[in-house]
Amino acid sequence: MNRRAVVELAILSMLICGVVRAESATMPRDTATRANDVKVSVEAVFDTRAADLFPPGQVDLKNWGTRSGLAVDLQFQGEAVKNVSEIGPAMVFEATDDLNESLVKERSPATRPASEAKPQMYPVDTGDAARPPTTFARLRSPGRRATKIVRLRGEIPVIAGGERKTVEITDLPSRFGKFLDDPTLTQAGVKVWIDAHKDRGAKFADLLFKFSGNESAIRDFKVFEGNEEVPTGSGYGTHDPKIISVEHAITKQTVLRLFAVVNEKRLTVPFDLSDIPLP
Repeated sequence: MNRRAVVELAILSMLICGVVRAESATMPRDTATRANDVKVSVEAVFDTRAADLFPPGQVDLKNWGTRSGLAVDLQFQGEAVKNVSEIGPAMVFEATDDLNESLVKERSPATRPASEAKPQMYPVDTGDAARPPTTFARLRSPGRRATKIVRLRGEIPVIAGGERKTVEITDLPSRFGKFLDDPTLTQAGVKVWIDAHKDRGAKFADLLFKFSGNESAIRDFKVFEGNEEVPTGSGYGTHDPKIISVEHAITKQTVLRLFAVVNEKRLTVPFDLSDIPLP
């Protein structure tokens, strides 16, 4: 290969790398499956431009949990997202108002790749399965003369799908102080350690739980004595270990049932909406 060919090849390589770098700055890096058949709609638009009305330093709206800008509440539903366990804030690639101004919040180039590769995810309350999940797309404040968002395009990261299974744990006293050995929990990618705390008296006890791995795979639990469900308290907290008060003495006949989801998938739900009225 002569010198000219080598130079041309080097220039071509630089141009290709430049294109790749330019695309990677704007395209999502998440390799999740795209859920193209999911319907996304706007539930509401919240105007938090109040933060712009006060002189700097006069009112600290951050202490009120208020952010300057717009928050578009997006609802999505479809077969692929029937069982959502975690959801992240919408990643906005394009947002334009009717003044032809971009409403996309700029992110620092130093933090953009990390946020796109692994977006912050939050557990979803699965108590109301009939209610479609929602998340916010947060935008910059538009001008006062703007009346609508002409186009809003992006993706919502979710973890969804899977198969619901019941894990039944018998002879609880023999399991205390150990990790539960169960193939369903292994398949779900979560380890569950249990123990009991008996300071509440001889009649009742508290079950202690420690989780590692995919904790969100555990959706619910119930305690039974024979065929009768045992009342449990609301002490299931965020501390470690988690504590569940059981209104019954724990014996060999006490059964713990964990309701888990296996084979969940990481998905991105694309959306491309237009003509959204501003409040």
